[in-house]
Amino acid sequence: MVERSDRGARIRAFAPVQVMIPEMLFLFDEVESYKHRSRIVWSKGPELGLAFVSLAEFVEDGERHRIAGRFYAVSE
Repeated sequence: MVERSDRGARIRAFAPVQVMIPEMLFLFDEVESYKHRSRIVWSKGPELGLAFVSLAEFVEDGERHRIAGRFYAVSE
């Protein structure tokens, strides 16, 4: 995650995004153990702009251990 606000985030992939990814996804905040249902609103090279479409949801330990370190954004 490059930067985050109350309404969205700018994230950076490891390379330019050249494959179709879902318009709606969850952005997982590993540090705070929250996930944000998000919609991609723009993309430019390796960066994506996300708008949060609902309040953050706390991620329970079981789910956190399953996704931590593997994904930064996962489809719904």
